[in-house]
Amino acid sequence: MAKGNCQFNGTGGQYFVTVIIHLGLFTLFTLGIYAPWGLVRLFRLKASHTVINGQSVRFSGGGGRLFVLLFINGLLSILTLGFYLPWALVRILRWKTEHTLVGDNPSQFTG
Repeated sequence: MAKGNCQFNGTGGQYFVTVIIHLGLFTLFTLGIYAPWGLVRLFRLKASHTVINGQSVRFSGGGGRLFVLLFINGLLSILTLGFYLPWALVRILRWKTEHTLVGDNPSQFTG
């Protein structure tokens, strides 16, 4: 069977520590404050095991910026009784996409 243009070579064992320790325990112990940093670790782990069209993928975002983004968009969503939520999700997806590099080129986001 022919291979496609995207290849992933990660294993569950590699994700166990990130998901259980960083997204689970650290987030629980910090009452959710560590969640953005845990998510960034997960995004970086996924990117480091992905190849698209023969080019390696890298994630360049940081937890501090994601924390601010989640905080502001979460607050706006609460203040508008959830009406802002679709725009918040698009802003978060845009941030994630723009910080995902294929080769050395940032990914494009249209939305």
